[in-house]
Amino acid sequence: MDPMERLLAERACERLVIDFVHRLDLGEPSSVAELFTEDGVWQWPEDGRLVKGRDALRAYFGSRPADRLFHRADGTWLLASRTLHLPFGGATPRTNSPLP
Repeated sequence: MDPMERLLAERACERLVIDFVHRLDLGEPSSVAELFTEDGVWQWPEDGRLVKGRDALRAYFGSRPADRLFHRADGTWLLASRTLHLPFGGATPRTNSPLP
């Protein structure tokens, strides 16, 4: 992957996270399901709880109260870190120095 392709891929991932949070907290929570594939999965690592499939995801996210802001409290974002598991992508390379 050349540097421009990498930059574009990273930006697409950033936009996806922003779109997710915006839909969940400020938009229509059930529309979060549209960001998943038809067979998408939302899983909790602690206990293995699982929501599978776009229809189930729509029901799960849509059941949130409209006034409940999951990721913010007093203007501070509580979403500081997420691990994204891409079974086809492998580990994300990390460097000790900033990108050129």
